[in-house]
Amino acid sequence: MKKLLLLLVLPALLLSCSAEETSNDPIVGDWRHVQYMEFPENAEPIEKEADECGKKERMHFKANGELYSVHYYINEIMECKLNESATRNYVWTKVSEGLYNLKNVNTDGRNFKFAFPDSNTLWMYHGEPYELEGIKYGSEVRVYKRR
Repeated sequence: MKKLLLLLVLPALLLSCSAEETSNDPIVGDWRHVQYMEFPENAEPIEKEADECGKKERMHFKANGELYSVHYYINEIMECKLNESATRNYVWTKVSEGLYNLKNVNTDGRNFKFAFPDSNTLWMYHGEPYELEGIKYGSEVRVYKRR
């Protein structure tokens, strides 16, 4: 009887595993913002720890293509506030290796480049290359760690 019960329960347990648990895409998971990186032309990368407000940012990528992203900003009186216009549900799709499209329900979305230096680190390339005080930089990178 116990063997028969085990045969009935085991397939149900296997089928109940969510797609998120079995996804092979490295973007799937909970991520927290920890630092920024800047890449000056002809120089070593510059790493800057995220401030306490920035460290509150979170992204949760689900295997089914859903993304919930929480963002904050520092207002004019130096208070950390929830950025309600950016905190929302998005849909993500993989465009190609390291390139993902993030969109909300009202837009076509925007492609973002991601890199995964290791299984617990996500680099999100943000913005365009820029020049500051005569030094050219590549786009800023936001560094996230798996929660």
